[in-house]
Amino acid sequence: MNAKKLILLVLVAVVLVGLAVVQQRKGRVAVAPERTGQPVLASLPVNDVARIVVSSTERTATVARAEEVWVSKDRHDYPADFSKVRQTLLTLSDLKIGQVLQLNDEQRRRLKLAAPGDTNTPTAAIDLYRADGSRIASLQLGEEHKRQPAGGGDEYGGYPDGRYVSADGGKTVVLVADTLSSISDDPMAWLDAEVANVNAGDVEEVSITAPDGDELVFRKRGNDMVLDGLADDEEMDSGKNYSIKSALSYLRFKDVADPALTDEQLGLSTGTVYRAVTTKGEIYTATVGNAAPGGEDRYVRLSVALKPQAAPAAADTNATDTASATNGTAKAANEAQAKERKELEEKVAKANAKVSGWTYIVAKYQADSMGLKRAEVVKKKETKTETTEPPATAPATAVEAASEAAVTHGAPAAPAVEVVTPPVAVTNAAAAAADAPVK
Repeated sequence: MNAKKLILLVLVAVVLVGLAVVQQRKGRVAVAPERTGQPVLASLPVNDVARIVVSSTERTATVARAEEVWVSKDRHDYPADFSKVRQTLLTLSDLKIGQVLQLNDEQRRRLKLAAPGDTNTPTAAIDLYRADGSRIASLQLGEEHKRQPAGGGDEYGGYPDGRYVSADGGKTVVLVADTLSSISDDPMAWLDAEVANVNAGDVEEVSITAPDGDELVFRKRGNDMVLDGLADDEEMDSGKNYSIKSALSYLRFKDVADPALTDEQLGLSTGTVYRAVTTKGEIYTATVGNAAPGGEDRYVRLSVALKPQAAPAAADTNATDTASATNGTAKAANEAQAKERKELEEKVAKANAKVSGWTYIVAKYQADSMGLKRAEVVKKKETKTETTEPPATAPATAVEAASEAAVTHGAPAAPAVEVVTPPVAVTNAAAAAADAPVK
């Protein structure tokens, strides 16, 4: 080997070493083809998971399976939204390795991931446990990966399209194509916050009973709710009509009250009672109590019931052949009605089971619509004052008429006409005396 070739090989080696150092400093990918596309949590036994803990540097959310029902351990064992639990387990089970990274300790810390044995770097994590408390898997959650748009120039640093994670205590860091933002450390994110959604158009009657026993009853007339007992000079405030019948439309809670609190502490024993009845006979009752600590939101307790069903029409056993067809139609109608009733009963039972035994904290504006006062929904009728012009007066004389015309049309005024009073008539005797000669 001559000197020229030796120098060339040395230069190539230097370049390769330099590229390797640069790639390591930038945290670039060390390709591991045998692992790319493989599950991050290999062979995750989804059915064995009995507790999920999502933690961050700020808070922790824990949901657990209790007697085949998932509950929030942070909210007094209130039932968790099973669809969110299921989606979380499926997401973790399907999570695939996109890239494997070779990082030093400083690079890990910048990505908010802790190296093995590092107890000083705060990290976020998802931990899965069995019913006996043994841990199935632990997934460290690092920073989101952000993709720069084509051409660059994004002042916000791109948009997230993945996340850096580690499933082996920080030994191996991989990039996955899911931000995992749907798996939240907020306990409320694991609950279905909607507790009632009564269509305002289905409400036919509303009653509001104040703590002092004063009751307002509204009944549907056309599309409006009208208060019973309106005086002749009163009318409904149309601006409040929708509030009256929509108080339970899309009702969501902000938190769940501690079940250990008594009705007296919650203010429910002396609260306002809002009751809405639908056209199908569903009865929704909400009791509004005190304001919750730390704000103006109110305690609210709900219940759902159903009006008793009217007895179906009995078929005429002595009907003639002509009437039997009518009885058959009535029977089919009764069967359809019975089916509809059964579905309604199941719906009410499910709704009542969900809210039974719980007290919710709802926003002030929603609670206020359940406690409207009479003065807020009724106003005095507006009286209309009619103004009439005085009737035109005809001129007393032709002279006045001519003068008026002259003023109106600009014509010269007519000359004054002397009015001569006719002489008083005299008798024949007086006339004869006047004509007689004087003696």
